[in-house]
Amino acid sequence: HVGLLACFGFVVARLLMRFLTFHVAPLLYLTPLWRRGLPAAFGVGLSGAYALLSGFAVPSQRAWLLVCLVSCLHVSGIKINPLRLLLYVAIAVLVLNPLASTQNGFWLSFSAVVVLLYCFGFRVRSTHALIGLAYAQWAIFIALSVVVFARGLPVSSGSAVANIVAVPVVSFIVLPGALLGSMASVLGDIGQPVLVATAFVMGWLWQYLLLVAEHSELWRVSLSHPLWLGVAVLGGFLMVAPRALPSRLAGATLLLAALLVSRSPGQDIRFSVLDVGQGLAAVLETPDGTAVFDVG
Repeated sequence: HVGLLACFGFVVARLLMRFLTFHVAPLLYLTPLWRRGLPAAFGVGLSGAYALLSGFAVPSQRAWLLVCLVSCLHVSGIKINPLRLLLYVAIAVLVLNPLASTQNGFWLSFSAVVVLLYCFGFRVRSTHALIGLAYAQWAIFIALSVVVFARGLPVSSGSAVANIVAVPVVSFIVLPGALLGSMASVLGDIGQPVLVATAFVMGWLWQYLLLVAEHSELWRVSLSHPLWLGVAVLGGFLMVAPRALPSRLAGATLLLAALLVSRSPGQDIRFSVLDVGQGLAAVLETPDGTAVFDVG
C-alpha cells in the first residue's frame, strides 16, 4: 500500500507538471534533475504520510524506506542491486529500532520481499497479471510458512486462499476508496457514496474471510533444530524457484520431510486466573503438566 501510494503520487505530480509546463507556464524551464525530483518527492511525502497514519510499524518502515531509497536512485540515475538495496533498508530499520529483529513482522516483511525478488527477478518474459498474483501468493505462502514455523508460530491452511482475494481487493478497491472518500468528505457529502461502496466491498470481503477461517486448520511445526530448519529453507527455495531450475519436486520432497520430522501434535494450553480471596493465582495447564503461580 505504501508503494502503491508512492507510485500514485509520482504519477499525479508528473502529470501536473506536464500540464503546468505546456498550458499554464510554457516558459517555465525545469532541469532534468528537477523533473525527476519533484514527482519523486511528492510520492515520498504522500507515502510517508500514509505510513505514519498506519502506525509506522516495521512493515511500513521497510516499505517507506524502500520508497525513499528507490526515489533517490531514480533522481540520481544510479542503479543498484535490489538485494543490496533491501539490505540497506534492513540496516536502516535496525538503526531506527534496534529491537525490530525480535518482532515477527521484521522477518516476515523482509522475507516476503526477498521471495518476490527471487521469484520474479530472473524472469525474461512477462507474466499475466492473474497468473503472477496467484504465483506470488503461492510462493509467499510456501516460503513464509518456513519462517513462521521457525519462529514457533502456527500457520493457517487457508492463508493463501484468503490473501489471493484480500490483497487485490484491499489494495485496489478498499484502500483507494477509503482514502478518496475521506478526502472528498472534507468538501461535503461528495465522498459519502464512495465510502458506502467501499464499506460494502469490505463487508463482502469480511464474509469471505470468515468462510475461509471456518474451513481452515492451524498447522503446528517446530523447526527448532538447525538441521531440519536448513532442510526446510532449502526445500522452500527450490519449490518457488523459477522454471529455469527444474527442482520443484526435489524441493517439495525436502520441505515435506523436514515438516514431517518436526511436526508438533496439537497441544491445547489452558490458562486460568483464580480469585483466591487475598489476591489472584494463575494456573497453566499443558499436556506435560500443570503449574500454579501464586505470589500471595
